[in-house]
Amino acid sequence: MNAGRVLAGMIAALIGLGMAGEGACAQGGRTTPRDRQQGQPAPAPAGSTPVTTPAGTQPAAQAVRLKPSPYIVREENRSKRWTMTVDVNIEAWKRYIEGRPPENDRFTFSSATIVWPLVPETASSVMDAVESASGIQPAVSGVVKFQDREVTREAAIIAADAGGNVLHSGTWRAQWVMPPLEGASLYDGREMSLQVVIPVTSYRTTFDERGARAVAWPKEAWPPEAHATFAPQMFIDFGPDGRPYDTAPVSDLVAIWTEGRDPKSIAPVTLAKWFAAKVVEHVQLSGDGLAFDRTGMIEGLDLKGAPLTALEKRGSEYDMACLLAAVYRKAGLPARIVIGYDQESRAGKQVYLKRPKSVPDLRAWVEFALYDEANGTFGWVPVDPAAMRGSSSRLPPNFMDRDQRYFGTHDELDRVIPFAFHFHPPTTVRAYGSPGFWGWFVTPVPPDRAYQRLSFRAHTTPVRATPPGARPGS
Repeated sequence: MNAGRVLAGMIAALIGLGMAGEGACAQGGRTTPRDRQQGQPAPAPAGSTPVTTPAGTQPAAQAVRLKPSPYIVREENRSKRWTMTVDVNIEAWKRYIEGRPPENDRFTFSSATIVWPLVPETASSVMDAVESASGIQPAVSGVVKFQDREVTREAAIIAADAGGNVLHSGTWRAQWVMPPLEGASLYDGREMSLQVVIPVTSYRTTFDERGARAVAWPKEAWPPEAHATFAPQMFIDFGPDGRPYDTAPVSDLVAIWTEGRDPKSIAPVTLAKWFAAKVVEHVQLSGDGLAFDRTGMIEGLDLKGAPLTALEKRGSEYDMACLLAAVYRKAGLPARIVIGYDQESRAGKQVYLKRPKSVPDLRAWVEFALYDEANGTFGWVPVDPAAMRGSSSRLPPNFMDRDQRYFGTHDELDRVIPFAFHFHPPTTVRAYGSPGFWGWFVTPVPPDRAYQRLSFRAHTTPVRATPPGARPGS
């Protein structure tokens, strides 16, 4: 079955819980090195997490009836089926004081909703699906535990906001509800965990750059999924504390790199390649962009954000992706960040950035929208600036005149499992210390402080007999 038809069927079938504050974020404070040294997470600024409760059902998103772009192609014969498992563990705050009993916080609340992002489709991947009584659904499973006791496995899949609009960057999200207990009882304990299992088919990509250069800027609006990328996003437009960035450094780079010309006087693909080259030359890779808890496990992301990366000319691969996405958007070109788990980099494969064994194999890149309005085609083109920078800090003089590895054509993405378009869900949920892809919202109020730990693993999905239509891309 065609993967695009499967996804359209999933969208049409999805009806789930809505959440208020779409596009807003209440991440809270960031953990400082001093906090980590003392084993204490940074508390959130006062009032940074509004009390929000899930709303009722919402209408399904409307599929955009456009043909796939002929210029960006998934290589069907160079694909791999993966099953990725993510574990999120949340522990109540604790402090040890010499000569005294430890100070222990507890989680006490009446109900909660836990959120994890879903990536239905990228240029290089399609999330697997299964047929159910309500239609075709994402083949996602998960379990929420509290005090090591199972609370729920039932997930609602959200593909649109309460008004039926596409979510930022075309993301979806899975939500698990911890319902009120019988009587007046409250959840009371020190640990909560979420385990999510996501099957995905990943592909290498091939880009017909020469043909795509003929695609002009659209005269009318961008398709909804592309237009949605212009909404504010953490680390591009605002920080984890919710405060807006001064984006002048990004605007300045656009003006310098276009020599003051209107960016739309340059064909979209040509502009995208030129900006990618300039970002690769502008930013020196520095740091891994990850934050770790007191035990050395990954807590989340520790990023500078696009404007500061532009000013300092240094940053992690995630900062580089943020800056490239920010430059594209500032020029009017829809773009989204893709974060994925690189399963095979531990297996002796060549990778673009060497990492110590303790650092998870996460990587980030950017996709820009390629919309051929005249012919009614649409697609996303992957651009991997960190991989380009890893091969050379200065691109060859004829860079613009030849096909470039990692610009559209990418021979490593079949081993990478995309799982998020955001470092923190674009809705009003809370995480701790650092943005870590997940979030929860708690009634009556979320805990003010806690420890969070993330782990990722994946394996190839066994090939077995499945009903027709049970897996996209088959």
